Amino acid sequence: MFNADEYNSLAKKMYGMDKRSDMYELFSQNEDVCRRLHDEILQRVFDGKYNMAYQPHINKDGICTGAEALFRMNIDGTFINPMLAFALAGYYGEENRMTIATLDRVCGDTIDLIDKVEPNFVTTFNVDPDIFCDFCDSYKDCLTRHGLSPQSIAVEVTEGSIIDDKVREKMKQLHLDGTNILIDDFGQGESREIDDYAQYYKIPKETVDNIENDEFKKLKFIATCTMLKRHGKKIVVEGVETAGQNEIVKNYADSVQGYYHSKPLLKDDFLCKYAKAQASVIE
Repeated sequence: MFNADEYNSLAKKMYGMDKRSDMYELFSQNEDVCRRLHDEILQRVFDGKYNMAYQPHINKDGICTGAEALFRMNIDGTFINPMLAFALAGYYGEENRMTIATLDRVCGDTIDLIDKVEPNFVTTFNVDPDIFCDFCDSYKDCLTRHGLSPQSIAVEVTEGSIIDDKVREKMKQLHLDGTNILIDDFGQGESREIDDYAQYYKIPKETVDNIENDEFKKLKFIATCTMLKRHGKKIVVEGVETAGQNEIVKNYADSVQGYYHSKPLLKDDFLCKYAKAQASVIE
């Protein structure tokens, strides 16, 4: 039985943590509570009692070209933080199973998005590097089961994550097989060379906050985009919330993501908004 007080207490303690090692230390100190929450959350995932929301990627012409898939779960009125849910799964060795379960939903939804929104629609899907190697084989099976082209998915990995040589080799193989690799939070982690196998780079919200009023930020953003374009990369800018930000970034990015355009939407709402809107643009 889900206990909201236990969940809220754990979520409060985890607030501000971004390292799995810190989260796992917290979980080890609250073992009984974490086991109960883990069992409740994972059972709901495997029973299909969750949603995937999609935040659109909009190009400079106002066309929706893709979206980021985001896990959403609400238990008895309590919103479940996706980071906490997947970290709990990882702590108990179930993250790959949970990730593939959500990918299965995403693949099915992507087929509808391709059919009704944009033939070249690309859905980005977050994967933790800790499970990346195990994920890859199951990922291919999932795409085959749905008859979905690997070019319709961009596997998203955070730049600040620890990506070892084994993971990097798996990423290269996915790239060779046709899957897009997206590096998230570009510029926020340790400086790394731009990878040949990563087609997309996502520039985070922190980079564009107040960019319309900060000339230094604007010049730095333009320089980053210019460098990525020189390497033939596609750029997604997230966290765009104002018309001023959008006016600047749309001239340098391939697509823009953020509340200025739309909050994350459930699939039916997404189709209602973008299938109709793009049909009118085409007409």
